[in-house]
Amino acid sequence: MTIKEAHVSKRSAVFNLPNILTYGRILAVAALVGTFFMKGDVGHWTALAIFAVAGITDFFDGYLARVMEQQS
Repeated sequence: MTIKEAHVSKRSAVFNLPNILTYGRILAVAALVGTFFMKGDVGHWTALAIFAVAGITDFFDGYLARVMEQQS
């Protein structure tokens, strides 16, 4: 394997679908914290929605990583 092939292989491992889902959950933490400052029930429901989506993407992250034989 050449240096260029190793670099491309490493880059593709960083930007595969399971890792993109993980990056999205990391960004969701900031959005979740932002909901703490919303007034009324809107903040609570938004936080619940973000948490639910994060849980669903966690499942798909692990599932896709296993099916695609990748590591996330």
